[in-house]
Amino acid sequence: MLGVFTKPVSLNALELTLKEVRIVGSITYGSPGHRSDFTEAVGIVEKRAADLDCLVTARLPLERVGEGFELATDKARGSIKVSIEP
Repeated sequence: MLGVFTKPVSLNALELTLKEVRIVGSITYGSPGHRSDFTEAVGIVEKRAADLDCLVTARLPLERVGEGFELATDKARGSIKVSIEP
């Protein structure tokens, strides 16, 4: 889950317990006085763009989006990134 809350939120603790949900808080994308995670990631992509093409393991047209979701969720097939393209 990713979200930012400006007010306290309530959670159904019984439902979380019954489903054995674990919630871990973290701070991402930046912290005061440091370069943000996002800025660092953009810098890496800019420097290594040619190396990143191998991460897209399948490219499918929009009309095959269902197949794309199946491929993406079946990790036995070795999918890393499935791209749905127009």
